[in-house]
Amino acid sequence: MISSNPKCRLTYHRLAGTDLNQMAHAVADGIYGNPGTFAAPPVTQPVFEGLLTSYHNAYEDYKNGGKNQKGAYLVAKNNLMGSLDQLADYVDALPGLTEATIYLAGFTPTKASDTKAVVPAPPVIKSVTQGPSGSLVVEADAVPGADFYGCLVSKTKLDGNSGIIFFEGNLIIENASLRLEVNKGRKKTISNLQPKEEYWFYMYAGNSAGVSALSAPMSRICL
Repeated sequence: MISSNPKCRLTYHRLAGTDLNQMAHAVADGIYGNPGTFAAPPVTQPVFEGLLTSYHNAYEDYKNGGKNQKGAYLVAKNNLMGSLDQLADYVDALPGLTEATIYLAGFTPTKASDTKAVVPAPPVIKSVTQGPSGSLVVEADAVPGADFYGCLVSKTKLDGNSGIIFFEGNLIIENASLRLEVNKGRKKTISNLQPKEEYWFYMYAGNSAGVSALSAPMSRICL
């Protein structure tokens, strides 16, 4: 049985630059500023702050000096990330861990739904309406459990004769004019379309477990 107890999210692995710097400062303030709650962290405050300073300096050098400084920046980033992983593991192992304690430590807690996610069902396109000249607005109904929505835009209806083949989750396209919109919202404004052309829309939904199949299509002529 999968535990629903909160843990530290590892999404900080996606951070870089000033975003990672700010997050690491929040962890330093949270853990070393609350010794009553975090009595014995595996990384001492002087060591962590030294890694944080090294990362900050390496990032500034990389930002201002270009690719010649990238190697030193990546080393400093990996060192800081490793110390964050150690601290996250330490927080996760605290007895009676709560979401409040994780937030206090500067991390973000997981939720029960994070460990029980299933691939969402395909969305249903609710409408395709005319937007400003040369654009169409497509909107899908909400899908339970979906964290994001994407949209395929095609000048032709996609079928076995229009150059689209699904194979083990991959999309192989031949002789098809396709556009992929990947912003997360259910409602998307598709710009730079050609007037008097018909466009077909296919939407999908996704979360941490995967991506749904494509929706049934809906089409509209752009004005």
